[in-house]
Amino acid sequence: MSADPPFRFEWESCVKRCRMPGSAKFLALTLATFGSSKTGTNIHPSIARLAREMEVTERTVMRGMKWLRENGWIVREKQGNRWRNQADEYRLSLPTDVLEQMWLDPNSHPYEGSSPDTSVTQTSDLYMTPASPGLMDQAEV
Repeated sequence: MSADPPFRFEWESCVKRCRMPGSAKFLALTLATFGSSKTGTNIHPSIARLAREMEVTERTVMRGMKWLRENGWIVREKQGNRWRNQADEYRLSLPTDVLEQMWLDPNSHPYEGSSPDTSVTQTSDLYMTPASPGLMDQAEV
């Protein structure tokens, strides 16, 4: 991880170009809106607020936060106090292997030789694949 937090714009660019579960990517981009745009610090929305703004469950947010922490995208700077209704405080960070995780170039085109990682496909994405006849019929039921 980098010693200094990356600027938000640079960090968001890395998030968009790297492979990660879709819900974690959406959470990462949402989290970035809560911090300082210059330093990527002072991020402290509650789990409940993130869930409301993202229109997902709190459990989805908690799983995403865990994934982002474990994979080096965010660092908890200060633990909140649940009794005082204070959320944890985070800062943006980059994983040490961020370059290996990138599969899109700055213009959002796959690097030569890279292919989409189908292991992170969301269930809802399956209904959108044109090569899957019959799935659209199931989605409309």
